[in-house]
Amino acid sequence: MAVGLPQTQQGLNQLAGQLLLALRQDMYQVMAYNAYIQKVGTNGLQALGFTPDEATLLLTTFAAVDAIRAMAMGAPYTGPALPFDFLDAAVPFTGGN
Repeated sequence: MAVGLPQTQQGLNQLAGQLLLALRQDMYQVMAYNAYIQKVGTNGLQALGFTPDEATLLLTTFAAVDAIRAMAMGAPYTGPALPFDFLDAAVPFTGGN
């Protein structure tokens, strides 16, 4: 029994397709989530129980992630430089995992 990634052309093609479809779905979810929380805004997030700092962190993090999503989907990025490390930015939301 082989262990690890598929070792055939068909297996590698299938895995590539699965990964790309999953990534595309995640990008659409990021786009929708960011649009929603940007519409809710800081005051709306605070009304839901977020502190001002938490609301700002959520809004700025997902604005940056959505900018990355937009670039991955072919949109030019014309905003300020993104001093953004995705893994570091995700820690408050993932508990460090």
